[in-house]
Amino acid sequence: MQCELCQRDIESLTVHHLIPKQKNGNKGPTANICSACHHQIHALFDNTLLAQKLNTLEKLQAEPEMR
Repeated sequence: MQCELCQRDIESLTVHHLIPKQKNGNKGPTANICSACHHQIHALFDNTLLAQKLNTLEKLQAEPEMR
């Protein structure tokens, strides 16, 4: 399997809600990403920022902290 964010081949992926569940993203778009990327996203960005400005894979990939 391949992480949709970092493109690395990983044995297991996690589901990341591009709009956080706490911001009504329960039924919104998701991405299958590795646990390292998932942890990094939530360590760097709060749910409001994720919901409002970083709600696509492309926007997350463009963030310098995620490179």
